[in-house]
Order: sequence, then structure tokens, then C-alpha cells
Amino acid sequence: MLNKRIGISILDCDFMRLEDELGEMMENGVTNVHIDVMDTSFVGNLTFGPCVLNRILKHEFVFDIHMMIEDPIVLLPLIDLSNVFVVTVHQEASGKKKAIEYLRDNGVMAGIAINPETRVEEVDLSDAGFSLVMTVNPGFGGQQFKSECVCKIDQIKKQGKLVGVDGGLNASNIAMVKDADYVVVGSGYFRAEDRREYLTKIRRPFLG
Repeated sequence: MLNKRIGISILDCDFMRLEDELGEMMENGVTNVHIDVMDTSFVGNLTFGPCVLNRILKHEFVFDIHMMIEDPIVLLPLIDLSNVFVVTVHQEASGKKKAIEYLRDNGVMAGIAINPETRVEEVDLSDAGFSLVMTVNPGFGGQQFKSECVCKIDQIKKQGKLVGVDGGLNASNIAMVKDADYVVVGSGYFRAEDRREYLTKIRRPFLG
């Protein structure tokens, strides 16, 4: 079972200073990093290709990868997954089944992301060890937290799965998802004047 952790999403970091941003995160005590992979096929945004992604994955963090793409199997064989604890694909992605099979065959935990409008009952979690509850619409950072999605945490935990929450989390609302195993924080961290202090503010209500 995963100890409760906070992952910092780099979607809202300064990509022109990516190496510096990652170095500062390490200095600030960040242990887990969340990477959003998009290729415009599933959501209207574009982030990292395999070359940049593998460079990021060489850093000494524990990573989770959120694949917001229609057919993840196109990219998965090109990614070094040795420092990745879970790869999450979307319930609605056409290539979900092949991606989960690939991850299982390569000893990596598979996760399924559940969009705000998707009910837990609609999702087959039998082949996944992890579920990522989306509390914003996928694709872009800086959105408002959808509190109506919080009830999904308990529904998923009753199935014996690890639960993550991603979207719109900050120091003022993170206590609402304290029953989750993993939470993703992004824009709040990168916009904070004192990022180290911001980490303290979000850790207290979530980790206890």
C-alpha cells in the first residue's frame, strides 16, 4: 500500500527553465512528480515527446505519468519507466486496454483516470491498481476544483484500489481529499511566492 504522498505537476512550470525548476523542486523537498503527457489526440493540448520525457525521468524523483492521449501504446515503449510507480490512462481512451496490458507485462502499475462527468460505476477497475479522480476537466492547469467529485474517493477505496486526486487542489481545499492516497498539486505551487512554505501549507491538512 502506498504511503500518502503529494505529487507536484510540472504542467504549470516554466518550460524554458525546466532543468532549473526540477532542481529547485528537489531542493524544496519534493519527492513525487506528476507528468502530464498530451499529444492533442485526446485533449486539446500538447506537452512532452519521448526525448524530453526521458530526460525528465532521469531526475531522482518518484514519478507518475498521466497519459491524456487516445492510444498510449504508441508512446509507452519509447518511455523509460524505471522510476515510474504508476501510469494512468483515461477510461475513454480507445487504446486503454492495450496500454494496461503493456504496463502489466512490464511490471508497472496501471491507473485509470475518471473524468468529472464519469461515474465510478461506469468504470472497470479490475485490471488497475490505481484510479485518478479528475476534479477538473483534463488538459489544462489552473482550473477550479470540482468538489462534487470528492465522493468518488470512498467509492473507489471500497473496491480496494489506491486513489489519487488531480485538479484544482490548493491549500484551501486539499483537506477535502484527505482520504485519498495521492494528490496532485500544480499551479498553486508554481504561483506561490514561497514555494517551500507552500509545500508545508498543503502537507499539513493532507498528511496530518
